Amino acid sequence: MIPESSAKKDIQLYAATDFPLKWELKKILMDDVVAVDTTIYKENDTYWMFINLIMIKVDRTDKVNHLQRMKVSIAK
Repeated sequence: MIPESSAKKDIQLYAATDFPLKWELKKILMDDVVAVDTTIYKENDTYWMFINLIMIKVDRTDKVNHLQRMKVSIAK
């Protein structure tokens, strides 16, 4: 399971130890990112991770803009 962890600025992977009541943190997949709706998909021996990154941009008038960008990572 990958819970929503954008407030912590990382992407955390959990495994069930007593489904659905107990979960154990297995790994921090990425840190120092603001990401939402992260999804992992496995096809054959390839893992795909789809990430919606949130970026905050401040323009010259100090107006804050939130930008979203989708990122895809692949691992075998």
